[in-house]
Amino acid sequence: MRLIYITGSHSSGKSGLLKSMKDIPNAIIFQRKQREELFNEKEFEFLFKKETTKVAVFKNLSKRLDSSILESKEQFFLAQKKSDFFIFADHFLLDCMAYIMTCFELKWLNKKEFDILKMRFEKEFLNNINYNYSLFFIRPSLRKVQENFTLNESTDFRFWEKKTKFLETSYKMFAKIYTEYSLENKKEWQIIKSDELKKQQDFIIKKNITNMNDKLSNTETVRKLFSKHSSKPADILLEAILNFFKRMPSNYVVQNLKDIEFICMNDECYKKYNISENNLKSILINFGNLEDLNISSITGLVAHLFALIDISYPEKANLSPQEWLEIDLYSDDVARRWGFEQEVNDLRKIRPQKIPCEIKYPDTVINTSVHNKKFESDILLLKNNSDDMHDRIWYVDRFSVLCELSNLRKKYIRNIHILTNNYREEDIKKI
Repeated sequence: MRLIYITGSHSSGKSGLLKSMKDIPNAIIFQRKQREELFNEKEFEFLFKKETTKVAVFKNLSKRLDSSILESKEQFFLAQKKSDFFIFADHFLLDCMAYIMTCFELKWLNKKEFDILKMRFEKEFLNNINYNYSLFFIRPSLRKVQENFTLNESTDFRFWEKKTKFLETSYKMFAKIYTEYSLENKKEWQIIKSDELKKQQDFIIKKNITNMNDKLSNTETVRKLFSKHSSKPADILLEAILNFFKRMPSNYVVQNLKDIEFICMNDECYKKYNISENNLKSILINFGNLEDLNISSITGLVAHLFALIDISYPEKANLSPQEWLEIDLYSDDVARRWGFEQEVNDLRKIRPQKIPCEIKYPDTVINTSVHNKKFESDILLLKNNSDDMHDRIWYVDRFSVLCELSNLRKKYIRNIHILTNNYREEDIKKI
């Protein structure tokens, strides 16, 4: 089990970073429950007049602490239940105490109320401190926090943060509490100082890379990387992908897999793949009929495909057939340098490199499809019968094809119709 907390003061960028982690393999984002505000605008006027007894700050903070304690237990239970996953959460029990300290510092709580809340917090926190978790504390500059708050300010939500020193005070209290309570497990806590989202994400991945790679090192985990559109992948394909993962650097595997989705056809002739707006994967790899390949040559095929991604082949547009062949050959050289020379050589004994036919219908066909005469005549017929093609067709020449999904989204393409080299007339009618 691994529970990973992303924390920091208000407007430090927790939510944006947490959202960016959802495409990491085997990641689950823990959804927080909505908190009630500390007080309403009318009650704030009593605070302003120092009539604190008329405001239920203590009562509201007690409810928040109860919610944080309950969520902590739910998070730990989920991490134990989903032992093959990484559970990401953006609210730690210490966060609640940081806000309690902030309210005390601003004199919204008296000493007795503060001591009661602190005692309850410490009792729960010390009970949970031995759980296996990592914590990443975002610590940008105060100026950056203030900028973020201003940018996110779209309504009168949390009006009191605009009228008091709450933002600055909470920033200081977060730093203070993470200093006070970091003595016992300091090695588990990391401070993120960068303001850049990509660097923050890379920092978290790097610190958890060994554990993440361990989670990828079994076939059941590899199976989960396949799209819901996919047929059940064969064991030999899962084993080949696993072979590739185990022999590549950990950070390379994790960084790439969050952007890639697998799909396989097996014996199917036709499949419809929906490019969902909620699916933020950048690249789709499709495996066709692999019956002619053994475990070594399939591993070579996986290495070849990842090498194409590594040299940014999917992003290259309007390639001539000769340019395509040169890139295809170069990707094999890259895979060989990674240590897959025998596997790539075994692949090429069965699947020599071929120059693809010229793409004549770029508004209908994905530009990595390889044509044959029957396919071209069918495409021409489809094009003549349709004035407005919001989908694309993808022809898989036996083993595999990959394409760039983000480019298709930009063109508002809704679906990919995948045809294998043994498609039938009824499959064309489905399009």
